[in-house]
Amino acid sequence: MILRHRKSRADGRPHRPRPVSTGRLSTLDGSLRRLLSRRRRIRPTREGWVFLAAALAVALAALNTGNNLLYLVFATQLAMITLSGVLSELSIQQLRLRRRLSSRLFANVSTRGRWSVSNPRRKLPSLAISVREVSGRNAELTEGGLAQLPLLGAMESRELEAKWVFGARGVHRLSGVRVATTWPFGIFEKYYDIPAPQEVLVHPAPLAVIDGKVTLRGTNEEGRATQRRGDGTFLGLREHKEGDDPRRVHWPSSARRGHLVAVERADHRGGELAIIVRWPSAKNTQDRVLEFEQELSRATTLVLAAERAQRAVRLLMPDGVVIETQGPSYAVVLSALALAELPGRGIGE
Repeated sequence: MILRHRKSRADGRPHRPRPVSTGRLSTLDGSLRRLLSRRRRIRPTREGWVFLAAALAVALAALNTGNNLLYLVFATQLAMITLSGVLSELSIQQLRLRRRLSSRLFANVSTRGRWSVSNPRRKLPSLAISVREVSGRNAELTEGGLAQLPLLGAMESRELEAKWVFGARGVHRLSGVRVATTWPFGIFEKYYDIPAPQEVLVHPAPLAVIDGKVTLRGTNEEGRATQRRGDGTFLGLREHKEGDDPRRVHWPSSARRGHLVAVERADHRGGELAIIVRWPSAKNTQDRVLEFEQELSRATTLVLAAERAQRAVRLLMPDGVVIETQGPSYAVVLSALALAELPGRGIGE
């Protein structure tokens, strides 16, 4: 799924997480954070607030009237609250999780990933489980991989599909996973956070339509003839093998040699594609940032198209930096677009 760019940072810089502090104080702080993240937290659901309001109303009515039946109803409600806390704890404890994201992520583009959830307990199942990313400043998420699992049996592992959407290009640091349950009555949601740090690189959002021109260096005829069994330049003759296309048989040579001989031709990959990220022409800062982000999205779209066509890429950034693909890998060029910053002035100004 390809979406148009909808959001850009106000300063034209990529998203970056806060630097990780070092030293004894930071180590102590990290240990304290991990300890606190493991503690259980509980909050009423929307239905839970209605239930608590009803319990309070029954309690007030019982005090005012002295009716034993109302006291019995209120005691039953308190028992449900207590039982909810015990059963929900038994449902979420000792769960193990692991996330798996796509190797390439794009800003504002829905990315499918997977949660691996396992229950190592021998007897107790887990019920009404939900998992999602822990929100924080180090990752700008509009959708955090929410997934729900009605039942996970004892000693069972399951794979859950989920959706992640990052709101900006750059480096995002995912800090942890939140495990929650509303079992058994849906009155409370009990949850805790499991540390699961992972840094991901998010590329600019590709455009649905390429608008604008690009500079080409090289044509299909000038491309390197490196792959055999194509329809391009003649490379020579070889022995015909079983399963080869009969149209490639070179009949004159086959008649002279007394056995079938096939023609070997090259598959042209095309010449190098030069992509220029143009300097923003807008005067307003906000418009310049938006135009710069659109240029990065356009360049990302062209790089992906060049990768599909197996053509080398030469990328020229506004500050004069030239980046080229390294063999079959396009990661260097895409990473440069993901981490590009709006320069202070254009070339030659």
